[in-house]
Amino acid sequence: MSITVEKISHRYADHIVLQDVSFAVDYGEIVCILGPSGGGKSTLLRLLAGLEPIQQGQLVLNGDLLADSNQNPAPNERPVGLVFQDHILFPHLTVFENVAFGLGGMEASRRREVVNQALADMGMLDLGERYPHTLSGGQQQRVALVRALATQPSIMLLDEPFASVDTPLRRRLREEARQSLRAAKTATLMVTHDPEEALAMADKILVLDQGEIVQYGTPLELWQNPSSRFVGETLANRQTLIGEVTVNSVMTPMGDIPLERVRHLGSPDIGASIAIGIRGSTIRLSPGKGPVIQDNRCTGAWHMISLLADAHHLSIPVANSEQDDLLDTLTVGMSVQLDFTSADAVAYDRSSPY
Repeated sequence: MSITVEKISHRYADHIVLQDVSFAVDYGEIVCILGPSGGGKSTLLRLLAGLEPIQQGQLVLNGDLLADSNQNPAPNERPVGLVFQDHILFPHLTVFENVAFGLGGMEASRRREVVNQALADMGMLDLGERYPHTLSGGQQQRVALVRALATQPSIMLLDEPFASVDTPLRRRLREEARQSLRAAKTATLMVTHDPEEALAMADKILVLDQGEIVQYGTPLELWQNPSSRFVGETLANRQTLIGEVTVNSVMTPMGDIPLERVRHLGSPDIGASIAIGIRGSTIRLSPGKGPVIQDNRCTGAWHMISLLADAHHLSIPVANSEQDDLLDTLTVGMSVQLDFTSADAVAYDRSSPY
Protein backbone atom coordinates (compact mmCIF):
# COMPACT_ATOMS: atom_id res chain seq x y z
CA MET A 1 0.00 0.00 0.00
CA SER A 2 1.75 3.15 -1.18
CA ILE A 3 1.82 6.21 -3.41
CA THR A 4 4.58 6.04 -6.00
CA VAL A 5 6.02 8.99 -7.89
CA GLU A 6 7.60 7.77 -11.13
CA LYS A 7 9.97 9.89 -13.24
CA ILE A 8 8.14 13.19 -12.71
CA SER A 9 9.57 16.14 -14.63
CA HIS A 10 8.06 19.62 -14.81
CA ARG A 11 9.00 22.99 -16.24
CA TYR A 12 7.67 26.53 -16.45
CA ALA A 13 8.59 27.83 -19.91
CA ASP A 14 12.34 27.13 -20.15
CA HIS A 15 12.85 26.74 -16.40
CA ILE A 16 13.13 23.12 -15.23
CA VAL A 17 11.46 22.80 -11.82
CA LEU A 18 11.53 19.01 -11.39
CA GLN A 19 13.69 16.53 -13.21
CA ASP A 20 13.14 12.75 -13.22
CA VAL A 21 11.88 12.59 -9.61
CA SER A 22 11.00 9.09 -8.39
CA PHE A 23 10.21 7.78 -4.89
CA ALA A 24 7.50 5.95 -2.92
CA VAL A 25 5.69 6.63 0.35
CA ASP A 26 4.10 3.74 2.26
CA TYR A 27 0.84 4.05 4.18
CA GLY A 28 1.45 5.25 7.72
CA GLU A 29 4.77 6.79 6.67
CA ILE A 30 5.63 10.50 6.94
CA VAL A 31 8.06 11.87 4.38
CA CYS A 32 9.33 15.42 4.78
CA ILE A 33 10.49 17.28 1.67
CA LEU A 34 13.34 19.65 2.42
CA GLY A 35 15.40 21.88 0.18
CA PRO A 36 16.35 25.45 -0.66
CA SER A 37 13.77 27.88 -2.03
CA GLY A 38 13.01 27.22 -5.67
CA GLY A 39 14.06 23.57 -5.39
CA GLY A 40 10.69 22.21 -6.57
CA LYS A 41 9.11 21.24 -3.23
CA SER A 42 5.76 23.01 -3.53
CA THR A 43 5.45 22.20 -7.24
CA LEU A 44 5.74 18.51 -6.41
CA LEU A 45 2.90 18.81 -3.89
CA ARG A 46 0.74 20.69 -6.39
CA LEU A 47 1.23 17.90 -8.94
CA LEU A 48 0.24 15.28 -6.38
CA ALA A 49 -2.82 17.29 -5.38
CA GLY A 50 -3.98 17.82 -8.95
CA LEU A 51 -3.49 21.59 -8.81
CA GLU A 52 -1.00 21.36 -11.69
CA PRO A 53 -1.20 18.98 -14.68
CA ILE A 54 1.54 16.39 -15.00
CA GLN A 55 3.78 17.07 -17.97
CA GLN A 56 5.94 13.97 -17.73
CA GLY A 57 5.87 10.90 -15.49
CA GLN A 58 3.06 9.39 -13.46
CA LEU A 59 1.55 8.91 -10.00
CA VAL A 60 0.61 5.38 -8.97
CA LEU A 61 -1.63 4.58 -5.99
CA ASN A 62 -1.52 0.97 -4.75
CA GLY A 63 -0.39 -0.23 -8.16
CA ASP A 64 -3.11 1.67 -10.07
CA LEU A 65 -2.46 4.74 -12.19
CA LEU A 66 -3.72 7.88 -10.45
CA ALA A 67 -2.45 10.55 -12.83
CA ASP A 68 -0.13 11.11 -15.77
CA SER A 69 0.18 13.48 -18.71
CA ASN A 70 -3.04 12.09 -20.24
CA GLN A 71 -5.07 11.60 -17.06
CA ASN A 72 -5.30 14.35 -14.46
CA PRO A 73 -8.22 13.99 -11.99
CA ALA A 74 -9.30 17.17 -10.21
CA PRO A 75 -8.29 17.58 -6.54
CA ASN A 76 -11.78 16.62 -5.31
CA GLU A 77 -11.58 13.40 -7.35
CA ARG A 78 -8.38 12.25 -5.63
CA PRO A 79 -8.07 10.51 -2.24
CA VAL A 80 -5.96 13.43 -1.03
CA GLY A 81 -6.07 15.65 2.07
CA LEU A 82 -4.52 19.11 1.88
CA VAL A 83 -3.24 21.40 4.64
CA PHE A 84 -1.48 24.66 3.81
CA GLN A 85 0.33 27.30 5.84
CA ASP A 86 -2.61 29.73 5.74
CA HIS A 87 -5.18 27.11 6.88
CA ILE A 88 -7.85 28.04 4.24
CA LEU A 89 -10.80 27.46 6.57
CA PHE A 90 -14.23 28.60 5.42
CA PRO A 91 -14.82 31.80 7.43
CA HIS A 92 -18.63 31.57 7.26
CA LEU A 93 -18.71 28.03 8.67
CA THR A 94 -18.25 26.92 12.28
CA VAL A 95 -15.44 24.59 13.27
CA PHE A 96 -17.91 21.68 13.20
CA GLU A 97 -19.15 22.68 9.74
CA ASN A 98 -15.61 23.09 8.42
CA VAL A 99 -14.66 19.57 9.50
CA ALA A 100 -17.96 18.15 8.18
CA PHE A 101 -17.57 19.84 4.79
CA GLY A 102 -15.99 16.87 3.04
CA LEU A 103 -18.36 14.31 4.57
CA GLY A 104 -21.47 15.23 2.62
CA GLY A 105 -22.10 11.66 1.51
CA MET A 106 -22.69 10.43 5.07
CA GLU A 107 -25.97 10.26 6.94
CA ALA A 108 -26.36 13.23 9.27
CA SER A 109 -26.12 11.16 12.46
CA ARG A 110 -22.99 9.35 11.27
CA ARG A 111 -21.42 12.61 10.09
CA ARG A 112 -21.97 14.23 13.48
CA GLU A 113 -20.43 11.20 15.20
CA VAL A 114 -17.35 11.26 12.94
CA VAL A 115 -16.82 15.01 13.31
CA ASN A 116 -17.24 15.01 17.08
CA GLN A 117 -14.84 12.11 17.45
CA ALA A 118 -12.26 13.80 15.20
CA LEU A 119 -12.49 17.01 17.23
CA ALA A 120 -12.33 15.10 20.51
CA ASP A 121 -9.20 13.25 19.40
CA MET A 122 -7.51 16.63 18.92
CA GLY A 123 -8.91 18.08 22.17
CA MET A 124 -11.15 20.53 20.31
CA LEU A 125 -14.66 19.24 20.92
CA ASP A 126 -15.61 22.37 22.88
CA LEU A 127 -14.71 24.58 19.87
CA GLY A 128 -17.23 23.04 17.47
CA GLU A 129 -19.61 26.03 17.42
CA ARG A 130 -16.89 28.68 17.11
CA TYR A 131 -15.97 30.46 13.87
CA PRO A 132 -12.40 30.51 12.47
CA HIS A 133 -11.83 34.22 13.19
CA THR A 134 -12.34 33.56 16.93
CA LEU A 135 -9.56 30.95 17.03
CA SER A 136 -5.84 31.35 17.55
CA GLY A 137 -3.43 30.46 14.74
CA GLY A 138 -2.60 27.16 16.40
CA GLN A 139 -6.28 26.28 16.83
CA GLN A 140 -6.98 27.10 13.19
CA GLN A 141 -4.14 24.83 12.11
CA ARG A 142 -5.52 22.00 14.25
CA VAL A 143 -8.94 22.43 12.65
CA ALA A 144 -7.38 22.35 9.17
CA LEU A 145 -5.62 19.09 10.02
CA VAL A 146 -8.76 17.54 11.54
CA ARG A 147 -10.79 18.55 8.48
CA ALA A 148 -8.26 16.96 6.12
CA LEU A 149 -8.04 13.72 8.13
CA ALA A 150 -11.82 13.37 8.60
CA THR A 151 -12.24 12.18 5.00
CA GLN A 152 -9.73 9.37 5.65
CA PRO A 153 -7.52 10.26 2.66
CA SER A 154 -5.01 7.80 1.25
CA ILE A 155 -2.52 10.66 0.85
CA MET A 156 -1.99 13.69 3.09
CA LEU A 157 -0.15 16.71 1.68
CA LEU A 158 1.12 19.39 4.07
CA ASP A 159 2.79 22.56 2.78
CA GLU A 160 4.64 24.44 5.55
CA PRO A 161 1.71 23.73 7.90
CA PHE A 162 3.26 25.16 11.08
CA ALA A 163 5.27 28.07 9.69
CA SER A 164 2.83 30.74 10.89
CA VAL A 165 2.89 29.84 14.61
CA ASP A 166 5.54 30.55 17.23
CA THR A 167 8.26 28.04 18.06
CA PRO A 168 6.94 26.47 21.31
CA LEU A 169 3.46 25.99 19.80
CA ARG A 170 4.97 24.68 16.56
CA ARG A 171 6.71 21.91 18.48
CA ARG A 172 3.47 20.87 20.17
CA LEU A 173 1.51 21.01 16.92
CA ARG A 174 3.92 18.87 14.99
CA GLU A 175 3.97 16.23 17.74
CA GLU A 176 0.15 16.15 17.72
CA ALA A 177 0.17 16.02 13.93
CA ARG A 178 2.68 13.17 13.81
CA GLN A 179 0.64 11.05 16.20
CA SER A 180 -2.61 11.79 14.36
CA LEU A 181 -1.13 11.03 10.94
CA ARG A 182 0.43 7.77 12.06
CA ALA A 183 -2.80 6.71 13.76
CA ALA A 184 -4.71 7.44 10.54
CA LYS A 185 -2.22 5.26 8.60
CA THR A 186 -2.15 7.71 5.70
CA ALA A 187 0.82 8.26 3.42
CA THR A 188 2.03 11.77 4.23
CA LEU A 189 4.21 14.22 2.32
CA MET A 190 5.12 17.43 4.15
CA VAL A 191 7.07 20.36 2.73
CA THR A 192 9.17 22.27 5.25
CA HIS A 193 12.10 24.71 5.31
CA ASP A 194 12.85 23.82 8.95
CA PRO A 195 15.47 21.05 9.40
CA GLU A 196 14.50 20.60 13.06
CA GLU A 197 10.91 20.04 11.96
CA ALA A 198 11.97 17.51 9.32
CA LEU A 199 14.02 15.55 11.84
CA ALA A 200 11.18 15.65 14.40
CA MET A 201 8.35 14.69 12.03
CA ALA A 202 9.76 12.42 9.37
CA ASP A 203 10.16 8.70 8.98
CA LYS A 204 12.11 9.60 5.84
CA ILE A 205 13.44 12.86 4.44
CA LEU A 206 13.55 13.67 0.73
CA VAL A 207 15.98 16.47 -0.14
CA LEU A 208 15.23 18.35 -3.36
CA ASP A 209 17.66 20.82 -4.87
CA GLN A 210 17.41 22.36 -8.34
CA GLY A 211 14.57 19.98 -9.14
CA GLU A 212 16.53 16.80 -8.42
CA ILE A 213 16.56 14.38 -5.51
CA VAL A 214 19.83 14.94 -3.70
CA GLN A 215 19.22 12.34 -1.00
CA TYR A 216 16.32 10.21 0.29
CA GLY A 217 16.53 8.23 3.50
CA THR A 218 15.79 8.08 7.21
CA PRO A 219 16.78 11.00 9.44
CA LEU A 220 19.55 8.83 10.93
CA GLU A 221 20.92 7.98 7.47
CA LEU A 222 21.07 11.63 6.47
CA TRP A 223 22.50 12.65 9.84
CA GLN A 224 25.30 10.10 9.67
CA ASN A 225 26.04 10.10 5.94
CA PRO A 226 25.02 13.31 4.15
CA SER A 227 25.73 13.09 0.43
CA SER A 228 25.96 16.82 -0.25
CA ARG A 229 26.99 20.06 1.39
CA PHE A 230 23.37 21.21 1.65
CA VAL A 231 22.35 18.05 3.54
CA GLY A 232 25.43 18.16 5.75
CA GLU A 233 25.08 21.81 6.73
CA THR A 234 21.28 21.84 6.98
CA LEU A 235 20.42 18.50 8.58
CA ALA A 236 23.58 16.92 9.91
CA ASN A 237 25.13 19.75 11.94
CA ARG A 238 28.28 19.69 9.82
CA GLN A 239 30.55 22.48 8.66
CA THR A 240 32.28 22.41 5.30
CA LEU A 241 36.01 22.50 4.74
CA ILE A 242 37.68 22.39 1.34
CA GLY A 243 40.94 20.49 1.37
CA GLU A 244 43.64 18.91 -0.75
CA VAL A 245 44.34 15.18 -0.60
CA THR A 246 47.88 14.22 0.44
CA VAL A 247 49.39 10.78 1.09
CA ASN A 248 48.14 10.58 4.69
CA SER A 249 45.67 13.41 5.18
CA VAL A 250 43.38 16.04 3.75
CA MET A 251 45.20 19.35 4.09
CA THR A 252 42.87 22.25 5.00
CA PRO A 253 43.46 25.84 6.17
CA MET A 254 42.40 24.70 9.66
CA GLY A 255 44.88 21.83 9.80
CA ASP A 256 45.48 18.34 8.43
CA ILE A 257 42.69 15.77 8.81
CA PRO A 258 43.92 12.13 8.83
CA LEU A 259 42.54 10.16 5.87
CA GLU A 260 41.22 7.46 8.19
CA ARG A 261 38.90 10.05 9.81
CA VAL A 262 37.21 10.90 6.48
CA ARG A 263 34.42 8.48 5.55
CA HIS A 264 33.24 7.88 1.96
CA LEU A 265 36.45 9.31 0.63
CA GLY A 266 36.89 6.70 -2.10
CA SER A 267 40.23 6.78 -3.92
CA PRO A 268 40.90 10.40 -4.89
CA ASP A 269 44.15 11.35 -6.63
CA ILE A 270 46.90 12.96 -4.62
CA GLY A 271 46.42 16.71 -4.98
CA ALA A 272 42.68 16.43 -5.62
CA SER A 273 40.44 19.08 -4.06
CA ILE A 274 37.53 17.69 -2.02
CA ALA A 275 34.72 19.03 0.16
CA ILE A 276 34.41 17.61 3.66
CA GLY A 277 31.60 17.91 6.17
CA ILE A 278 32.92 17.89 9.72
CA ARG A 279 31.34 18.13 13.17
CA GLY A 280 32.94 20.83 15.28
CA SER A 281 32.07 18.94 18.46
CA THR A 282 34.53 16.17 17.49
CA ILE A 283 37.50 18.54 17.19
CA ARG A 284 39.69 19.45 20.16
CA LEU A 285 41.55 22.72 20.40
CA SER A 286 44.38 24.12 22.49
CA PRO A 287 46.61 27.19 22.42
CA GLY A 288 49.14 26.89 19.61
CA LYS A 289 49.98 27.81 16.04
CA GLY A 290 46.97 27.76 13.72
CA PRO A 291 43.66 29.52 13.08
CA VAL A 292 42.80 32.69 14.98
CA ILE A 293 39.88 33.08 17.38
CA GLN A 294 37.40 35.61 16.01
CA ASP A 295 34.76 35.26 18.71
CA ASN A 296 34.07 33.42 21.97
CA ARG A 297 30.46 33.50 23.11
CA CYS A 298 28.30 31.56 25.53
CA THR A 299 25.31 29.73 24.00
CA GLY A 300 24.06 28.10 27.20
CA ALA A 301 25.82 24.90 28.18
CA TRP A 302 28.47 25.58 25.52
CA HIS A 303 30.89 28.29 24.50
CA MET A 304 31.12 28.65 20.73
CA ILE A 305 34.65 29.40 19.57
CA SER A 306 34.64 30.95 16.08
CA LEU A 307 37.88 30.49 14.12
CA LEU A 308 39.31 32.10 10.99
CA ALA A 309 42.11 30.87 8.74
CA ASP A 310 42.76 32.11 5.19
CA ALA A 311 39.17 33.35 4.81
CA HIS A 312 37.82 29.98 6.00
CA HIS A 313 35.57 29.80 9.05
CA LEU A 314 34.97 27.03 11.60
CA SER A 315 33.09 27.00 14.92
CA ILE A 316 34.08 24.69 17.77
CA PRO A 317 31.72 24.16 20.74
CA VAL A 318 33.46 23.81 24.09
CA ALA A 319 31.37 22.55 27.02
CA ASN A 320 31.37 24.86 30.03
CA SER A 321 31.65 21.95 32.44
CA GLU A 322 34.47 20.15 30.64
CA GLN A 323 37.11 22.75 29.93
CA ASP A 324 36.70 25.62 32.40
CA ASP A 325 40.44 26.19 32.60
CA LEU A 326 40.76 26.13 28.81
CA LEU A 327 37.91 28.60 28.33
CA ASP A 328 39.69 31.16 30.50
CA THR A 329 42.65 31.12 28.09
CA LEU A 330 40.70 31.35 24.80
CA THR A 331 40.67 35.04 24.00
CA VAL A 332 39.78 36.81 20.77
CA GLY A 333 42.84 37.28 18.57
CA MET A 334 44.89 34.35 19.88
CA SER A 335 45.97 31.38 17.74
CA VAL A 336 44.95 27.81 18.47
CA GLN A 337 45.90 24.36 17.28
CA LEU A 338 43.20 21.86 16.25
CA ASP A 339 43.35 18.14 16.97
CA PHE A 340 41.52 16.07 14.33
CA THR A 341 42.45 12.60 15.62
CA SER A 342 38.85 11.95 16.74
CA ALA A 343 37.13 14.00 14.05
CA ASP A 344 33.85 12.86 12.50
CA ALA A 345 34.29 13.84 8.86
CA VAL A 346 32.58 12.73 5.65
CA ALA A 347 33.49 13.46 2.05
CA TYR A 348 30.65 14.91 -0.01
CA ASP A 349 29.73 13.74 -3.48
CA ARG A 350 31.04 16.66 -5.54
CA SER A 351 28.73 15.68 -8.44
CA SER A 352 25.57 16.38 -6.43
CA PRO A 353 23.96 19.86 -6.50
CA TYR A 354 25.41 22.34 -3.95
